[in-house]
Amino acid sequence: TALVLLNKSDSATAFTDVRWLEDSNWHDAISGDVIEVSRDLQSIEVAAHGVRVLLTDEPVRNPELLEELARLQSI
Repeated sequence: TALVLLNKSDSATAFTDVRWLEDSNWHDAISGDVIEVSRDLQSIEVAAHGVRVLLTDEPVRNPELLEELARLQSI
């Protein structure tokens, strides 16, 4: 599973809608950092004009996310 966060603004941005992330260890494909995701996670920072590519080997299990992905695929 991959999540790409792109920030095109001139300042760092905190992405606060992290509800779709599965509880797991996500690995930043660029920096190698590990982000431990749990319900306590409030936001993920992305530098100005930056990108973060987060990866996990865990399958998607969140029913809301699965429903949203199915909806998007039907468009």
